[in-house]
Amino acid sequence: MDYKSGQYIGVHVDPTMSDNKEIRQYSLSDSPNGKTYRISVKRETLPIAGIVSNYLHNDVEIGGYIYLIPPAGDFFLDVKETNPVVLLSGGVGLTPMVSMFNQLVKNNHQGSIHYLHACLDGKHHAFSSHVKQLAELHNNATVTTWYQTPEKADKLGCDYDHAGSKQSRRIYFTTRNTLLFLWSSSFYASGK
Repeated sequence: MDYKSGQYIGVHVDPTMSDNKEIRQYSLSDSPNGKTYRISVKRETLPIAGIVSNYLHNDVEIGGYIYLIPPAGDFFLDVKETNPVVLLSGGVGLTPMVSMFNQLVKNNHQGSIHYLHACLDGKHHAFSSHVKQLAELHNNATVTTWYQTPEKADKLGCDYDHAGSKQSRRIYFTTRNTLLFLWSSSFYASGK
């Protein structure tokens, strides 16, 4: 079944470490291609190990089977060809944004694309290289990244653009040293 960038799929599994069958919803993390689905699952370990995330990482092998519930959700990319698009994500909330960014670049979106992402540090920054490559493929795309507590290996200006607490209440949008006027922009946000 086809889907729209931003939607999710249900995964129905029966992990041995659980007394119950488990259902989780995961955002589809790639643009639709009519052939495959891609989910990107963070292995949850602390403070409590995730039953389904660990089952998917440890027990489901390539070629194995899981039950899927068809794509769904009313959060999806729906923009005019020339509208500026602002994608905002925090932590694991980036998966629907990556799908949307993929779709915009694939469709050669005519408007500007601004992708803003915040996470803990470089170790927790999924799809970093992929997002940078997407921005390079589009003439009018920018990526801005915040790390809450960068590690020594994280390089300012390369891995991330700003550092600071998640408690910051305001984000100022600037692009190429110009205030980004947002009257006609379409905003999509996911994560915390």
